[in-house]
Amino acid sequence: MIPKIGSFWSLKERPDWLYAVTHVGDNYVNLLVLARDGEDIFDETQADLKGWSRDFVEIREEVNHPEHYHPGTYEAIKVIEAWGLGFNLGNVVKYIARAGNKGDRKQDLKEALWYLERELA
Repeated sequence: MIPKIGSFWSLKERPDWLYAVTHVGDNYVNLLVLARDGEDIFDETQADLKGWSRDFVEIREEVNHPEHYHPGTYEAIKVIEAWGLGFNLGNVVKYIARAGNKGDRKQDLKEALWYLERELA
C-alpha cells in the first residue's frame, strides 16, 4: 500500500506515535511527526516504502469523511446540500445512500422510512 499525501499513520508497534504524510517519492515517504508518547512534536523524518505496510498502520478519519460516508462517488451530504433538501428528506437520502455500509442494512432503511413518514405527516 502506497500512502497518500495528507493521510495519517502510526507505527504498528507504537500506536501513540502519530505521523502525517507530506511527500511520497519513488522509494521513500516524507513524514511530519505530530506526536510521540503523548507529547506534541513537530519534526520531519523519512521512511522507506519497502517496509511501509509492515511497520505502519493508517489512522482512518472517523469524523470528517469516513469511508462509510461515501461508498461510491458521491458523499451523501454533498448531494443533500446540492439538492437543497431539508432535514427530513436529507436524512432519507443519507440513510438510503449509506444503508449497510456501517451496520445493519435493514435498520438503516427503517430509519430512512421513519424520516420519510415524518416528512409526509
